[in-house]
Amino acid sequence: MAASDILARIIKNMAGISAEARDPRDMDFSVFEAEHCFSSGAQPGFKAQGMATAAASLQDERILEISDALGMCLLMFKFDGKLFIVGPFVESAWSDDLGSSLLAANNLQASLMTPFKLYSCRYRIALRRDAVQVIISGIEALAPESRPYQKQSAHGCMLPVCGHEQGTVEAIVERYEMENELIRQVQAGDIHAAAKALERIEKRESHSSYMTRDLKSMIGGITVLRTLFRKATESAGVHPAIVDAIADAYAQKTYSLQNREDIESLIPGMLAEFCEAARQVAIKGYSHRIRDAVAFIQLKYSASLTLAEIAKHVFVSPNHLSHQFKAETGMSVTEFILKTRCEKAAELLKRTKLSVAEIGAYVGYLDNNYFVKVFKKCYGIVPTAFRDGK
Repeated sequence: MAASDILARIIKNMAGISAEARDPRDMDFSVFEAEHCFSSGAQPGFKAQGMATAAASLQDERILEISDALGMCLLMFKFDGKLFIVGPFVESAWSDDLGSSLLAANNLQASLMTPFKLYSCRYRIALRRDAVQVIISGIEALAPESRPYQKQSAHGCMLPVCGHEQGTVEAIVERYEMENELIRQVQAGDIHAAAKALERIEKRESHSSYMTRDLKSMIGGITVLRTLFRKATESAGVHPAIVDAIADAYAQKTYSLQNREDIESLIPGMLAEFCEAARQVAIKGYSHRIRDAVAFIQLKYSASLTLAEIAKHVFVSPNHLSHQFKAETGMSVTEFILKTRCEKAAELLKRTKLSVAEIGAYVGYLDNNYFVKVFKKCYGIVPTAFRDGK
């Protein structure tokens, strides 16, 4: 096996991130851009031209660190006549606060939040310094006579059971009923009842792989739980994109679990987020059509949504949707969109340090004066006063 192939395997196994080694003449950076570039404006280093420029200017014995404004990282270096692309990867787990801040700071609207979450959570978590150290150690082992490499930076560029359970028919039926109770409570969005249902299962299944101290089995257990919660929220009518975003975020966090305590601290948050998503579509007893319309608005609220576009999504005429939406929610579609935007803005005012103008643009108001006017109409005070708690 060639030294370059061995080094790629070392990086993948030791750093836990992808590593590709190719002849520089065979590199097609347009394929990389199509697969990994979310925003050309915020990620010029992930565009084909930027990648090609970086590769052409890359010196020998240099490890180029490429990071961008969306928190993505990439390493590039030459070894054994091959160009190595290591990553992309992220250095921290996803959080909605971080995602909204990154989008707003790069003038990207909130309608991109879910696709951005799906994008970001595709990638493994790793620290650049650790990955660089793995690369350097691998090169030193494979080519001890080579000159030391140096780095340079560029910015912008159901619970499983161990073994076969020999329980009685009554025990099997009991476990089945308990799992169904958990599913029902997640579907209903009742976090307290769901937590109690999960606790009862954990107590009964003290011999399950989730409850063992073997980390691999425990991660398998949390993966099954995540799938269980996912199916429950899907059947509750939560938009598939939202379900995927939550599931992928917790799949990413699972990669960094180190011990039993990490898993036990992760499960409550995962359960709460799935339950909240289900609760949002169940409130007020909306019909299936209006739930779909509300979910669509909450997914796209920062875009220039029209009644016709929403009606097309739920397969009715605009006039029919307008009357049914008003009858069930007590608001017109336009009023609901305005309310949703203001609620999201209020959350960001309290949780982030983003400017009022950045928050306004993020929720769909590029005219800051108009945003302030709309916000005051909704909350009775201007955004700055709301942030200050006045």
